[in-house]
Amino acid sequence: MTTEIRQTEVNLDGLLEVLGENLYSTPIVSIRELIQNAHDACVRRRMETDWDDNPVIHIQTDWANKKIEITDNGSGLTKQEIISYLATIGSGYTRVLRQTTQTEDAVGYFGLGFLTAYVVADKVEFITTSYQDEKQAWRFVSKGGQRYQLEATTPSKIGSTVVLHLKDAFEDLAETEFIHAIIKKYCCLLPIDIYLNAGLDDADDEPVNRIEVPWRLPHECPELRRQKSSLAFAQIFDNSFEPLVTFPIVGTQECPVNGLLWIQDGAHYATSDNRVTTIFIRSMHITDECKLLLPRWAGFVGCVIDTPLLKPTASRESVQEDEGFEQIRELINTILVEALTKTAQESGPIWRRISSRHNESLLGAAISDQQLFDAMHRQLSLPTSEGDLKIDEILQRSNHKEIRLSLDNQGGYEQLISKSLGIPIVYGYRYAVTSFCRLLAKVMDVQLLTLGTSDGNEAFFASHAIDPEIEADLQTHFHIENTKIVISNFQPACLPLIQIFDQDAILKKRIESDKLDKHIGSATMMLARSFTEQLDVTCESYLYINYGNDLIKDFHQLDATQKSILANTLMTITQLLTGHQSSSTVTSRSINNDNIKMLESLNENLVKLVKGI
Repeated sequence: MTTEIRQTEVNLDGLLEVLGENLYSTPIVSIRELIQNAHDACVRRRMETDWDDNPVIHIQTDWANKKIEITDNGSGLTKQEIISYLATIGSGYTRVLRQTTQTEDAVGYFGLGFLTAYVVADKVEFITTSYQDEKQAWRFVSKGGQRYQLEATTPSKIGSTVVLHLKDAFEDLAETEFIHAIIKKYCCLLPIDIYLNAGLDDADDEPVNRIEVPWRLPHECPELRRQKSSLAFAQIFDNSFEPLVTFPIVGTQECPVNGLLWIQDGAHYATSDNRVTTIFIRSMHITDECKLLLPRWAGFVGCVIDTPLLKPTASRESVQEDEGFEQIRELINTILVEALTKTAQESGPIWRRISSRHNESLLGAAISDQQLFDAMHRQLSLPTSEGDLKIDEILQRSNHKEIRLSLDNQGGYEQLISKSLGIPIVYGYRYAVTSFCRLLAKVMDVQLLTLGTSDGNEAFFASHAIDPEIEADLQTHFHIENTKIVISNFQPACLPLIQIFDQDAILKKRIESDKLDKHIGSATMMLARSFTEQLDVTCESYLYINYGNDLIKDFHQLDATQKSILANTLMTITQLLTGHQSSSTVTSRSINNDNIKMLESLNENLVKLVKGI
């Protein structure tokens, strides 16, 4: 059998269809690629000659004739270079230039840029004069890209012009405002001036792509101007929130990157993800859809970076998540943590503005990032029965012994206990607070006491031994179904009873409710139920009777009628105080109705007491 070796052929029509419909998310990328080619031609001329003129790119639009012209005064191409690079798919001189000179100034990467012109244009013209032969110009013409004409033409200034004769479907690309927006987005960091319709009535006489870039300001620039410039720059890239404060991103020799971080000035849900990430590679915009570059906890942060370290994908609309990506991600995380910490420690007014908007988010961030927690856990506030308090103040009020935590969002006894003892109770039902307190207790070596758990309740309301006959009397008159009665002696003494619902019982009841099956997947429900089945739940709540209270001490001496009236009165007050919770689900309307019934009962008992005097 004879083995044949053949050259692989390319169906250019099929390739162009892939490019137009799959590789690029939008046809406007073709304009970016052609501007990039013009930029790289200017870089090449500056590097290969002693050219000291100003590089410039001119773009002319003609919507009536569906035409766009992009002209540069760069290096131009010789006849052989047109054949070798312009008319050869996947081959570009920029790659050669980068390899031979080790330059990072050129933007091109894959040699596919010119091919994108055929996605939007029926006919493409390329007129060029190379610096290597100023007396010879060439005109390249192609319809569809499969075949091209190449002919000598009248020499002009050194440089190149690309003329796009747009397809009907893409004629809007020739609208001046549309092109203006493309240039502003993709080319705002390019060091080469880009003019639009210069010399025409609707011309931009100033470069379209000129903005003040914070990291390019001179070192002697006043700090106030630098801050103002940074805020204005960040606002360009954040369409949802105004920047509250900015932090510079300064790379290293191993991780070359420049950029800007900012904190968004807008309060939102703690779990919201409003990260803004815009990536430029060698000053050319690549993507603003790369949230993974910022830490997952930084849902209130935006950033812009410019780096040669990242590698674009073939479409140049995203980046590869390689080793370089991880380097930059880790650097940004470190810079952000250090900047937030420094702001908290040294810039009181700014930090107060940050924490007033993002304290909850930062609590969640701290428990997900140990570096952040270590750096700033003392700078954050926790919601307590005494209002929002800093960590040090909470610990100081408990003599640095404990953190008291409540998981109950309907209780009312916390305020009484807190005010009586002067020890704040932290509301653990708020976002990230419980996890934060657990980590805090471990790091600061203090005890975490949680109301509603067996350990926490024992610490708060220790059992108090009394005469068995008196205890039996109290057990009988204060009996509540599915509730365990504990005789205790706690402060404040003016509080005769406290009812606390068991959090494990509430969780188990909710997980086992059939109503949740509609909202939670079966696999998740099985895992949850396997956990709750292991919970040893013997009662739904605990009723702690305070034997330090005078009414309770004298209770045994009362007659049967007095005992009944007093017990009912105290139980009603207790249920009102604790919000009449239960482990079953109730509506707000039923709670209101129950409250009315309890008030009626309280009124009746008070009337009986008055009439009995």
